[in-house]
Amino acid sequence: MAEPHEIKLRFNGVIGEVQSKWVPHEDDDINFDSGSEDGENKIQEETKEPAEYVNDVIQSFNYVEITPFSEADFNTYIQGYMEKIKKYLEKENSKRIDNFKTNAVEAVKWILDNFDSFKFFQVREKNPEAAIIFAHYRSEDIAFRTPKFVYFMDGIKIRDTSKWL
Repeated sequence: MAEPHEIKLRFNGVIGEVQSKWVPHEDDDINFDSGSEDGENKIQEETKEPAEYVNDVIQSFNYVEITPFSEADFNTYIQGYMEKIKKYLEKENSKRIDNFKTNAVEAVKWILDNFDSFKFFQVREKNPEAAIIFAHYRSEDIAFRTPKFVYFMDGIKIRDTSKWL
């Protein structure tokens, strides 16, 4: 099971960021020892250095990188996505609409100002209606390639909000 990730809220709660890290890829390497003296088969778990490391957020949520957007394609996508969120808020949480409208504009501007430092992901099933996940590779993270994953908070479902900062 994935360990919970802390979410840092930005743009007055419109954006949430999750810092990723590299973790050992965990294979379930189990060997059966059929040559024991008492004739019983014994299970031995191998302890060895991991062969590879994976990004914990990508691994935990089963993300796959998608073909990069051009800025024009991103603008088309984000306009439609913002409209979906706005309609959802009108129906489910109308108190958040004014905050969303104001701060989503600023968040999108920030993404566009830093567009070249983003990669884009979806969950493995690649549902065309699902949200795009943004991975922001800040300049100080380049050496370690540990992006912050960026989410529009009103566009995702989260069960446990205790880790929001």
